[in-house]
Amino acid sequence: MFGSLLKSLAGQPQAPLTKITTPTAELLPRLNASPEAQALYQPGQSPSEYLQVLEKNQKPMESVNLLAHGMPEKDSVKWAAESSKLVGDKLNPAEQKALAAADKWLADPTPANQAAAGEAAAATNGTGPGGWTAQAAAWAQPAAQGAQAGSTAAGGGSGAAAGMAAAAAAGAVMLAAGLVDKPAMPDTPRPTVEIPKAKLPKLEIPKAPAAPEVPKMKPAEVAAFSKKLKPFMDLGKKIASGQA
Repeated sequence: MFGSLLKSLAGQPQAPLTKITTPTAELLPRLNASPEAQALYQPGQSPSEYLQVLEKNQKPMESVNLLAHGMPEKDSVKWAAESSKLVGDKLNPAEQKALAAADKWLADPTPANQAAAGEAAAATNGTGPGGWTAQAAAWAQPAAQGAQAGSTAAGGGSGAAAGMAAAAAAGAVMLAAGLVDKPAMPDTPRPTVEIPKAKLPKLEIPKAPAAPEVPKMKPAEVAAFSKKLKPFMDLGKKIASGQA
């Protein structure tokens, strides 16, 4: 599956990212960008133009964050879900159940399905893309508000702070890419991290987490990871351009 997607997306020109309507200057503070990545930004650059610069200069974390925080939250969750499916055969049962819960919310974004996604995420150990995709669904703003990731609208069914769904979706994509050349995840019957559940409407969270934490990489490792990440980024750009 992964190899066929890589071939189908190779060489395709980048379509305008029509679903990213926030100016780049407003998105920049949400990207957790390194000083080097910040220096690459030129005033007036569109999100699409800045993304191309980030990818050319092998800034994977900032590239993923730009798409995840720029798209509407439901599209970011969709990107995380589709990315997780590319490595679906490597997910353990808890991760697969969490991914299924996220898919159910995507198909029918009701409060009940959002709460179920949060519960499924809490049953994982917080180290896989399926669990973080479900957590992104659990933290998403209500669809009826038309809220975009990073907006100032009130929190979703989880009472989550704005931007948390995008942070979780970005983490899911990064983790999915990291599994490309790794063995299947071991079974994890007991969670090792505590994640706020979606059914706690009064939960107060001051800011979006940088979840999950991505380890620092050496230049050679960044180059290798950027290559693995490419089909996931191409998938995200298709969603952000309305083509998927």
